[in-house]
Amino acid sequence: MGSEDGTTEDRLAWDRGWARWALQRWEPFPVDRLPRPLVLTGSPFRFERGFRSGEAKLAFLYGDIRAAVPLPDGLLEVLRGGEDGPPAVPGRRRWSSPLLVTQASPDHAKFGTDRGRREFPAWRLRGPDVDGVFWVLDPAVAATRWEPPEPAPPKPSDGLPHRAVSATIDGDDRTLHVTFTGARPEYAEYPAAEVIETSQALVVLPIARDIGPPGWRATVGCARTVTARLARPLGSRVVVDLDASPVMVDPGTSPR
Repeated sequence: MGSEDGTTEDRLAWDRGWARWALQRWEPFPVDRLPRPLVLTGSPFRFERGFRSGEAKLAFLYGDIRAAVPLPDGLLEVLRGGEDGPPAVPGRRRWSSPLLVTQASPDHAKFGTDRGRREFPAWRLRGPDVDGVFWVLDPAVAATRWEPPEPAPPKPSDGLPHRAVSATIDGDDRTLHVTFTGARPEYAEYPAAEVIETSQALVVLPIARDIGPPGWRATVGCARTVTARLARPLGSRVVVDLDASPVMVDPGTSPR
């Protein structure tokens, strides 16, 4: 990271381009639908620990998953990201056998959503190549989630930016505190933010003020927080990052 002099406006212009792109991705979001669609901020599955081998992890990542026990309709499709089967893998396969599910039972588990971590019906699964258990969102619940449609509009520039991590909303439903990846505290402070809003979603752009010495600086990002004031209540809208991914928003300490 170099000095902010002469570069802050360039960075802000770059961020605005990505923000417009991200908001365009969320234009079809049915913000007034009741009940509100489920917006996940992570995967529809959660592992207690992980895999017992690299081959098992590769089989899972490529959707090569088989069940030795009955599973509810649609559960494997949730695990495979909606695919009907394993995707074609060019070249030689780097694992010897599918990831096998040998136990399955109904349960509940918490998953990340854009309105905090919520508990939903889920299936508790086990297999010989999985260390511990893992949970998969029930297919009936997974069917209610909403994601930006494909194909995506052209990206404004190369790369895939990511900045926001999480947020909290105060009781007025308009004061938003966003935690994001920014410069180290000795180099920059973030006294303000620009908010770009639509009827469906919004993006918060932290505005940096350079305070560090000139010259070489470490480029390690740090968790920083900025407070933004929305033009109108958040309501059912979605807070999104520059890469169009939804941001988890938790209620703050103020009463709602």
